[in-house]
Amino acid sequence: MTRTQNFVGISLLLAVAAATVIWLQLRDRGEARPAAPGQVATAVPAAVISPDGRGLAAAAKSRVRRLPDPSGRGELLRQIRALHAQRATRPSSGSSLEPATPPPALPTPTLDKEYIRASVRDLIPLLVECYEQGLLRDPKLAGSIIVEFTIEGEPGVGGVVGESALDPAASTLLDPAVRDCVQETMFGIEIEPPAGGGVVKVRYPFEFRSAGE
Repeated sequence: MTRTQNFVGISLLLAVAAATVIWLQLRDRGEARPAAPGQVATAVPAAVISPDGRGLAAAAKSRVRRLPDPSGRGELLRQIRALHAQRATRPSSGSSLEPATPPPALPTPTLDKEYIRASVRDLIPLLVECYEQGLLRDPKLAGSIIVEFTIEGEPGVGGVVGESALDPAASTLLDPAVRDCVQETMFGIEIEPPAGGGVVKVRYPFEFRSAGE
């Protein structure tokens, strides 16, 4: 593992630790959680993306991979949301539907941290490809892109990014082609679903640096 890879790995671990602390603080204050069970990660340190450091050492099985057929994303998302809806309601003795017990949240803070850490780690190599394209046009290109996205998934079905948006006001990397590539990448991946199913909402800063930065 190179020095740069070590730096990237440490940055990601610090970022995820901060995200977990924020989530626990919100939970302890009794503030509103998302409509669907999951975790909200906000205002965390940036995950550093560099061509020389593509994240932590590759896991035995990546949680993030490109969809074999991006056109099938819509059908996969439909199946996932249909299962969410089935869990949220159950037939009563009459013809109407009444609320059922909601699906459980991610079971422990430790799993929350690991799930976010692993998902971001395995996403980084795909975002590096976007950055490398930008460096061909501008070798000094650098900056950050803030991405707000949701991971929707069901065990046995799969997981995808349901929604994704860049924060243009907070992002400093201005290359439009790299930004478009990041968005296309988010919508073109399949992610291992959160434990118990549901939705994980994430706001994550990705900082892009060339090898000399």
